[in-house]
Amino acid sequence: MKRILATMFLVLSGGIAALVGTWLMLDPNGFLALSGISGTSDVNRLSEARAPGGFLLVTAAVILFTALRPGRHHIGYTLSALLYLGYAMGRMTGLLMDGWPDTSLIGALGLELVFGLSALAALMNRRRCA
Repeated sequence: MKRILATMFLVLSGGIAALVGTWLMLDPNGFLALSGISGTSDVNRLSEARAPGGFLLVTAAVILFTALRPGRHHIGYTLSALLYLGYAMGRMTGLLMDGWPDTSLIGALGLELVFGLSALAALMNRRRCA
């Protein structure tokens, strides 16, 4: 049962990262519009939006790969914790320095904290049981 839950978590974690990464790479203006950020034709700004999409997509691929390999679940948990808690840390820094963003970004922060802390808890529990 633990393996099934671990696999489901990693597939969901990697799947969300893959979806966001792909969307950012292929349609950065469409993705950013969800958060009330107006589109641009500025090549530099589009490049800066697409770059994290590529990182998300590659990270998602590794997380999804580890979901299929129970002996590698710890790698998926580690990447999920780093990815989601890193994004959450950046958003919380923005809250402190810039103020309250769009409601959709607060929702994203909540999801990032849930996924990041869940991955961290699973990783720590795995080490305790080993």
